[in-house]
Amino acid sequence: MKKYPEVFVLYVFKAEDSIPYYVGATKRFKKRIREHRAAIESGIQTPYYNKARNLIQQGFVWCMEVLPEVYATEDEM
Repeated sequence: MKKYPEVFVLYVFKAEDSIPYYVGATKRFKKRIREHRAAIESGIQTPYYNKARNLIQQGFVWCMEVLPEVYATEDEM
């Protein structure tokens, strides 16, 4: 039986100027959203969570944006 690679979702946190400041990958996107949100709310100190809290305090809406799917050709593998 042929095995296929696991599928990951790539996502970014973006700042108010739409510049990404964190890129992540996960197989369970909904769960990862909950984990990030809980970490932001609980005060975990990392540069990207600190930036998210700062943006939220300024009135921006925090969200994770999924990056479009990209497929490699056989020549690129």
